[in-house]
Amino acid sequence: MRQARRCADLSQRELAALTGMKQPNLARIESGAVEPRPETLERILRAARISPARALSLWGVLIPAYLSARGMRRPLVFGPAANGADDVDSVLGLLVRPGPETRVWDLPGLRRALTELLGVGVEVVSDVPEVPVAVTLREDGFPL
Repeated sequence: MRQARRCADLSQRELAALTGMKQPNLARIESGAVEPRPETLERILRAARISPARALSLWGVLIPAYLSARGMRRPLVFGPAANGADDVDSVLGLLVRPGPETRVWDLPGLRRALTELLGVGVEVVSDVPEVPVAVTLREDGFPL
């Protein structure tokens, strides 16, 4: 979280004011003394206004293992973050290959969890042969 705040060129006091928190509470979260609730973390990261590409550079190494633990593999980044055209309002596009145990209703939960983890909007698309859009995304995306 400290990295996101510094990338946004904000002091703790400034970020606390943007989120409606008290600066000492933010300091405790940054130091690891307090574990923030997911909605608090998302509020802080959204206030820091980082782009999806920046979120990937900070936390992208976590995504493949996170997906693998949930039965998904071969993540590809697509959309504005893949071609360097993203900004703080962009959404991170991820094309994922579901495993045999993956159910269709796992994807919305994955989207929410990755949004909370990364602090940016995330769109998750299933990479299955019968989905024509997956072919285009596979050609344009880059692997994590």
